[in-house]
Formats: sequence, structure tokens, C-alpha cells
Amino acid sequence: MPRYRNLETSIFLFCLAITLVLSGGFIVWGTPAVLAFLLVINLTTFALFGWDKHQAKKSRQRVPENTLHALALIGGSIGSLAGQRCFHHKRSKSSFMRWYWGIVAVQALTLITYALAG
Repeated sequence: MPRYRNLETSIFLFCLAITLVLSGGFIVWGTPAVLAFLLVINLTTFALFGWDKHQAKKSRQRVPENTLHALALIGGSIGSLAGQRCFHHKRSKSSFMRWYWGIVAVQALTLITYALAG
């Protein structure tokens, strides 16, 4: 397996682990599980966009785009958008934005379907 793929997997799993641990803490304080998870995954995604922008400015190893997309897909799309806006990061890269808006569209359709079914 290429080294880059190992980094991508490691970053994603680290972010997911942090998200689950922090979500557990919020749940202990009485926050509903879904809300706790969404809050933490969006904060994590936002922070990772800031880290990636910092790494880009320093010409250091970056966060793989697939990792940023995966975090958006599992619930961090608001944090992703906030990170793009706040850090002026990835906004002009059309291939990244097409994937991002595709993820948002799938999430919106899922929510609409869920709302209509319930």
C-alpha cells in the first residue's frame, strides 16, 4: 500500500476516534447522541481544513482530499463549508467543490426522504 494511502487512512481514523470520544463526553452531559456526533464531527472537519491550509502555506504534507470528503460525507459538511469560507481553502478547486456539493446533495435528499417517510 502506498505511503500516502496509509496517511489518509490514519488521519481519517484519528479524526473519527476523536469525534467518537468527544461525542461520548457530550452524551454523558445529556446531549442527544446524534446532535453530539454532528457537533463534534463538524468541529473536527473545520479544524482539519485549518490544519490543511496551514500545511499548504508551509509546503508540508497535506491532508488528503479524500479524507476531507469522507469527513463531510459522515456528517461534517457544515464544518467543511465553514472551513472553506473561513480559511479560504479549496474554494477555487472545481473538482473538490463538485465532490463537496455532490455530498451535500446526497445528504439533503436523504434528509428529505427521511422527513417524508416519517
